[in-house]
Amino acid sequence: MGRVSRVLLTALVSLLAACASTPEDVWPEREVSIFQMRLREPFPLVYNYRLMDGPPKGRLILRLHVDTAGDVRGVRLVQSSGQPNLDEGAMQSVWKASFHPWRVDGQAVPVSVILPLQR
Repeated sequence: MGRVSRVLLTALVSLLAACASTPEDVWPEREVSIFQMRLREPFPLVYNYRLMDGPPKGRLILRLHVDTAGDVRGVRLVQSSGQPNLDEGAMQSVWKASFHPWRVDGQAVPVSVILPLQR
């Protein structure tokens, strides 16, 4: 993939991330690590690497808006892996995640979950 194509693909992923995410003012203030959350069931990380020389590798960080039911309501790319296919695949995959609700004093509350991923 040429440099120009890669730059355009990265710009497209950033644009899609902005469109797919929750507006900044409705993101939960409470921030927790993914290691503090409990998944209801594992979800696969799916990405398209047919255009590349094998599976993409890299480290990225996502921020998830998880509501009081434990469902993902927003996804934001905090740090790119430098591999647009990996970034996009990770962002699409986490929409399938479902967590046990985060509780404070017995009440379920929405949270922002920080999710580092490495492939």
